[in-house]
Amino acid sequence: MNYHIDIDSHFIYAEKISLQQSDDAPLIIFLHDAWGCAALWGDFPEKLAAQTGCNALLYDRRGFGQSGADESGERTPEYFYDEAHALIALVDVLHVKKIILFGHSDGATIALLAAAIFPERIEALMVESPHTFLEECGLKAVAETARKAQGTNLIQALEKHHGEKTQLLFKKWKNCWASEAFAGWNLLPELENIKCPVLAFRGENDVFDSHEQLYQLQAHLQSTIEITIIPEAAHSPHREAQGNTLKTCIEWFKNHHLHK
Repeated sequence: MNYHIDIDSHFIYAEKISLQQSDDAPLIIFLHDAWGCAALWGDFPEKLAAQTGCNALLYDRRGFGQSGADESGERTPEYFYDEAHALIALVDVLHVKKIILFGHSDGATIALLAAAIFPERIEALMVESPHTFLEECGLKAVAETARKAQGTNLIQALEKHHGEKTQLLFKKWKNCWASEAFAGWNLLPELENIKCPVLAFRGENDVFDSHEQLYQLQAHLQSTIEITIIPEAAHSPHREAQGNTLKTCIEWFKNHHLHK
């Protein structure tokens, strides 16, 4: 089922994968990365939902995929707060009760903030390749990726999913992290209000930030958190090591009695 929803005067596209008959079945909401959209998740959401007794909801943030354009200016840290509130607004429109979040990269950061700002709304949280503070290695990786993209068909590949919004979303991603607005950026103290169980993982070969992102997250959270490094994966384990990622998530579900 597809939705076209107005959230704070922004057109948002969402699609629901309904696998369970019960209205009480938990809903996993998938939050994409800085280049992503609902269409780019592949079959991972359906597989995870099917094996955990959940339904799934995928949506495109403003400026991505089939959602409306992002008419804001240069990206600042406020972006993550705005999107955390937009997520809860989307949940309210859809009248969802039991919410589990799965966020990837930027989507993981937004999911963490949403769970901190609205702790009573989120039942559980899975974050893949989260970033919550600035690291020099991450800045170098962004700059190098942006430089290499000029000699590849990356932009053309992204245009298949984002259309005329592609150049702007890539520019905002490329420019924001090295901007003055993100100097000294660190969300960790704000995440101590998270109350739900958390699974945090990243690939062993991820060049966008270091494993310290997971270690520091574990040190700051007051809630139960499990951290995992996925072998033979980089920034997107759900694609690069899908079997191992599914196994990790499903076992975590069972351990926290979230499984069907």
